[in-house]
Amino acid sequence: LEVFLNAIEQYPPTQLKSDEAVKGFWTLPLTLWQQQTKCFTGFPDSFFCFAEQQEDKNNSAFTLAYQRYLQALQSYQSAYFSMTMAAATDLMHQLQEKENKLHSTHKICTLWIELFEEYYSNFVSHSEYAQLYADVVNGWIFLIQQTQQFITPWLAAMNMPNKKDIDSLKAKQQLLLDKNLRLNKQLAACKKNKG
Repeated sequence: LEVFLNAIEQYPPTQLKSDEAVKGFWTLPLTLWQQQTKCFTGFPDSFFCFAEQQEDKNNSAFTLAYQRYLQALQSYQSAYFSMTMAAATDLMHQLQEKENKLHSTHKICTLWIELFEEYYSNFVSHSEYAQLYADVVNGWIFLIQQTQQFITPWLAAMNMPNKKDIDSLKAKQQLLLDKNLRLNKQLAACKKNKG
C-alpha cells in the first residue's frame, strides 16, 4: 500500500492532465493508427493485407470504408481514453485525500471500481457516446459490405461458396435438424404407446 501511495505522490494529478506523452497515442496520424488497429480489433492479418492491396489498386469505395471505420474507431477510443484518464485523475485526488484511511489494496480497488462505474455510466448516457458508437458500428457494417463486394467474385472464380450459398446451406441444415427432431419425438411417442 505504501509503494502504491508513494507512486501516486510522485505522479500528481496536475502532471497527469498535462502529460502529452500519455495522450499522444490517441492523436497519432491515421497511417500510424492503422498499424495500431491490429492490436485493438479482431481482424486477422490477411484482412490488413487485403486492405493494403485494395488501397494499392486505388479502389476508392473500399479505401473510403476502411478509412471511415478507422477514423470512427479512433474517435471512440480517444473519448473512452479521456473518460478513463478523468476517472484515474479523480482516483488519485481521492487517494491523496484519504491517504491515511485506505489501508488495503481491496479498498483502493473498490474505490477505483466505484469511480470508474460512475464515470462510465455518465460517459455512455450522453448523446456524444451514442454518436461515436453508432459511427463505429456503421463504419464496420459499411466496411464488411465493401469487403463482400470484392470477396464474392474471387470466391466464385475459385468455385468456392459465397455468403448466399452458405446461408442457403445453413437454412437447409436447420430444416433437416427440425425434421430430425420431429421424427425423434414421433418415434419416442410410438415406443411409449407400444410399451
